[in-house]
Amino acid sequence: VDTLATRVQLMLVEGETLDIQFAKREIVSLSEPLVVDMLWKKTGALYEFAGEAGATIGLQNADSPLVAEIATFCSKCGTAFQLQDDILGVVGSEAQLGKAVGADIREGKKTVIVYRALQNANDAQRAELLGILGDLHASPDQVARATTLLRDLDGINYTQGLARRYVSEALDHLAQVPPSANRELLQLWAEYLIDRQF
Repeated sequence: VDTLATRVQLMLVEGETLDIQFAKREIVSLSEPLVVDMLWKKTGALYEFAGEAGATIGLQNADSPLVAEIATFCSKCGTAFQLQDDILGVVGSEAQLGKAVGADIREGKKTVIVYRALQNANDAQRAELLGILGDLHASPDQVARATTLLRDLDGINYTQGLARRYVSEALDHLAQVPPSANRELLQLWAEYLIDRQF
């Protein structure tokens, strides 16, 4: 477990570091798989560790194939959680998030939302969006305009669909676990991750 815990800690640090580095990089140097991998390292790796450790303790058998199924279920849920978190960072309310609305836009976070929107943008929309992203002094009107662009250019809907796909894949792994009250709770948790509003 010590080796696993160390590996997870290093993965989490790498994920947070990549998140900061990506904010400074040109979006053209990134890709959706790179961004999703960063999200997994930020959260999916931790969820996977929790699932693996919990299943190992609960089953008292680290070699059980169910341990891998639960770990993968949790891993995919962790990625879905981060995708939903990015959505809420754009369209959530300050009261829900506990941070200023538009903080992710002002920080210039390179999310799947941003990547997708820029793929669909024309030259004028791309220039406008890139002019606002990463501007720490962007006005509320500019943040609202960036939010509108991210929504209109399919960034938010696309990312919501991606989060749902990760949860659907996660539930396929959970389906390999025999029915029980605990499995039911895990399924409810997975569904909550992508329906949560805060």
